[in-house]
Amino acid sequence: MTRGDKLKADFLLLAVAMVWGASFTLMKNVINEIPVCPYLAGRFLVASLALLFIFRKSLGRINRKLLQAGVFIGVILFLGMGLQVYGLIYTTATKSAFIAGMNFMFVPFLSILLLKKTPNKATFLGVFIALVGLFYLSGGVEFSFNKGDFISLVSAFCFALQIVFIDKYTNEGLDASLIAVLQIGTAAVLFLLLWLVYPNGNVIQDIQLFAKPIVFLTILFTGLLGTAGGFGVQTLVQRFTTPSHTALLLAMEPVWGAVFAFLIPDIVTGKRESFDGYKLLGCTLMFLGTICCELGGLLKDKFGRPRKMVSTQQKIR
Repeated sequence: MTRGDKLKADFLLLAVAMVWGASFTLMKNVINEIPVCPYLAGRFLVASLALLFIFRKSLGRINRKLLQAGVFIGVILFLGMGLQVYGLIYTTATKSAFIAGMNFMFVPFLSILLLKKTPNKATFLGVFIALVGLFYLSGGVEFSFNKGDFISLVSAFCFALQIVFIDKYTNEGLDASLIAVLQIGTAAVLFLLLWLVYPNGNVIQDIQLFAKPIVFLTILFTGLLGTAGGFGVQTLVQRFTTPSHTALLLAMEPVWGAVFAFLIPDIVTGKRESFDGYKLLGCTLMFLGTICCELGGLLKDKFGRPRKMVSTQQKIR
């Protein structure tokens, strides 16, 4: 693995964060037009069919271990995504994106606990700077916490687990592309089942809502780019970096969430979310935190890794 591989992985993960940031405002608008369950079922079904088509020649290599790993991560993804969209009902798109980005706080500690990986000092510093940035991005001293924020926080923990277990299984030699197919497919099946058994749902009526332009286009965008592209790319390139680095790069999602919430008006009120000095400072600190983490990786590659990290890194690679 070369430094070029790492830089390409970083660029792609940042691109994923941008797509996910745009998805928050789009999802906030679309759940005013269609219930959460059919929206997520449609989104993940589109993503699953896309990935099945792309990797159709590799499906014959799926074995029991791959199936178990993919389904396990898919269940975690189902919980994280379902809670994230459900939380949007009770909070703003900016705050939802902010709290979702907090998964990078959980990842270093989960890595130590579950993977026995200790992030370097630059990563911890970058996480701290980014955390301060997230605080200001949420409104600084005016920060408040409600039901939707709590649901979003549980969702963030699920996404942190997803990052850690993707790292675990791909570094055990399991095919990353097939893990991507299986995790998205598992989530799609679970969302479809949830939709069918949802007590207040009307499947026929919900299907008719898919014909609405905003619903149809949002499902295509979030399904193909946000889910198939986003989670697919994340799974494929994460093996070129560490879980903590991945989480910090994906933590740029709330920065883009704030930008798109400012650019795209709410479908009901017609208003855009404000972008004040607090959010600008928060975005700046988020960028600085990411840069700090990246510079730490460059210096470590140039001058060598500390002795205590050698055995861990060799084991990882």
